[in-house]
Amino acid sequence: VSGLFVMVYPARVGTIINSIIAAASVLYLGKKINPKNGGISRMKDLVCGFGIMLISWFSALVTVLIIAVFVSLTGQSLSWYTHLYVSVFLYGSAALAKLILVHTLAKKYYFVVQQSNLQ
Repeated sequence: VSGLFVMVYPARVGTIINSIIAAASVLYLGKKINPKNGGISRMKDLVCGFGIMLISWFSALVTVLIIAVFVSLTGQSLSWYTHLYVSVFLYGSAALAKLILVHTLAKKYYFVVQQSNLQ
């Protein structure tokens, strides 16, 4: 239902809404990382998850830049300018595949090792 309506508001209202949501997220995570409830291990998981997310973003960016260099070397560097679908399939699919690969490897190697240490 909310997709049927468009709300227009000034940029300062958007900044206020984003700030309130960010503060609520920080408070929620701070409550979850309480040391009384095993919060140190949760904090470690949070930091490792954030690190894996940053690694996946960086590796996707590097992969897309490598593909852009190869496309430039072929002489078709501005083909996406007239055909937008080329950029979506060429760069978007490579970035998505790299993100999935990094997260799959993290799940396979990091979290399995962590699970076996608990037993």
